[in-house]
Amino acid sequence: MQLLTGMKMVSDGTEPDVRGKIYITHTTKTVDTVCVGAKALSYKGTTYETPQELLVLIQK
Repeated sequence: MQLLTGMKMVSDGTEPDVRGKIYITHTTKTVDTVCVGAKALSYKGTTYETPQELLVLIQK
């Protein structure tokens, strides 16, 4: 979750080329989905630049 804080929003029409999905289950039993692409990701209806640290974590 710490990797998802401080992300830069993308507003130039870029959409993620979804290469993976991350499901975040909260203590309230609600689930959020992060659609991750190489350059952009979608989280809660907003598109952000994909943090390089997240890509490194996924590749491990």
